[in-house]
Amino acid sequence: MTRPSHLAIVLFTFTLGLLLGLSAPINISQLQEIASYALALPPVGFMLYILANNLFVTLIAVIGGLIAVTPLFIAFVNGVVIGSVVTIATSYYSLPEVLWLILPHGVFEIPALLLACSLGLDVAHDVVNHGFMYAWARLGEKLQTYILIIILLIIAAIIETCIAYYRA
Repeated sequence: MTRPSHLAIVLFTFTLGLLLGLSAPINISQLQEIASYALALPPVGFMLYILANNLFVTLIAVIGGLIAVTPLFIAFVNGVVIGSVVTIATSYYSLPEVLWLILPHGVFEIPALLLACSLGLDVAHDVVNHGFMYAWARLGEKLQTYILIIILLIIAAIIETCIAYYRA
């Protein structure tokens, strides 16, 4: 699994990013272009696109622990993006409507992301305390937790696809 202290650090970092995104949203026009592209795909293609993107990000968060700051950067940036999306979307939709679009899949996707970032901090801890080769060798031990992350992301992608096509 992962150390509770690492999960707490990741949650704190994500929350800082979320608060920043809520108070000073970033320009998400590039995200809007990506969303338009993804929504033009058939439902299965959309789901696979979302799933592949999330699997890539979480894998980078875990392996990125070899470089230490990568998991924290990913947690922070995702917090900023989610906060920005909520802030911008509430200028077009009501807050309950925005939450309806985010929360059903977010309750699976966000914990998966935070868990992956926490695993990445575990990797960083191993590098600092035992060296790169030890950390590299222990990546396989984190596979069980990463399987849980994959399951959460599959559920999130299915829900997100259903909501996206319901809204479209």
